[in-house]
Amino acid sequence: MRLLILALALIGAACNRSKPVSPLQPETPTPPSSAAETWTFTGQVIDALTQRPVGGVQLLNTQTDSSGVFAVNGTGSRSAQRVTLSAQDFLTRETTISAGTNNPIIDLIPTSLSGPYRELVRNGFEGPSNLEPIRRWTAAPKFYIDTTMPIGIRLLEGDLVRIEDGIRSAVPSFTGGLFHPAAITRGTTPPPSTERGWIVIRFINNSTADYCGRAYVAADPGEIEFNYNRCSCGSVRIRPRTIKHEVGHALGFWHTSQEGTMMFPKSSGCGDADLSQEERDAARIAYTRPVLNAEPDTDPSGTAFHGPRKRIED
Repeated sequence: MRLLILALALIGAACNRSKPVSPLQPETPTPPSSAAETWTFTGQVIDALTQRPVGGVQLLNTQTDSSGVFAVNGTGSRSAQRVTLSAQDFLTRETTISAGTNNPIIDLIPTSLSGPYRELVRNGFEGPSNLEPIRRWTAAPKFYIDTTMPIGIRLLEGDLVRIEDGIRSAVPSFTGGLFHPAAITRGTTPPPSTERGWIVIRFINNSTADYCGRAYVAADPGEIEFNYNRCSCGSVRIRPRTIKHEVGHALGFWHTSQEGTMMFPKSSGCGDADLSQEERDAARIAYTRPVLNAEPDTDPSGTAFHGPRKRIED
């Protein structure tokens, strides 16, 4: 009997050892609540034409000081800020300041340039009731000169050199120095019509057509067509001004109303020409704006724009 009791006691002890009791876990303390984070970011507003600071610009809950500097305060998580900037003698601008931007510099277009700017950049001369958003290239274009010609017509070397020189001059002039031609190539096998990054130059010989050249405005891939011999001056079959004018269209610009400017739709004379100062200023500013920037100066929140294509004949 004693042996039986002892055996039962040993079995009970073994069972107790096989089921240890888990220790109590300490409670995680609740962190004390903290006040909402406050933040401030500063920036500056300048004149897009003169690069001078602009004071008295209204934006969000503040305005710029005499140095064009502003400070915006907020609480909570800092996020992108959609801001509208307005000031006397300047076009109202709407843009987005991203959360990670430090000390942004925002420029405003003076109203003194608004007329030429709308004509050149938004087709305000020929389409004033339907102002266009900005169409422009976002990378340096490559040019391919397709030397294929109709039977019996031969391209002169001097004209080809003149086209190449015109491209080299026009691209930086129309982009404020942002871009130069990425390539200028001649040949009879142009890149496929769907290959982006190229502006293909072609030739026709149609004496009855009422244009010297035509181009798609900022299309990518783009195309310029010259009507060979149609607007010749002696031995010069394609005028230097016509070359730069069509490159201007291909880079995103429209006709202007001021006679004598590069983008005026009609021209006379055989000599070379260059952009007027107003054209240079307007084109440079346009190439600092994102594609699809809309009237009066509203930056988009979307992505780049690639169409529809519009062709202009001159």
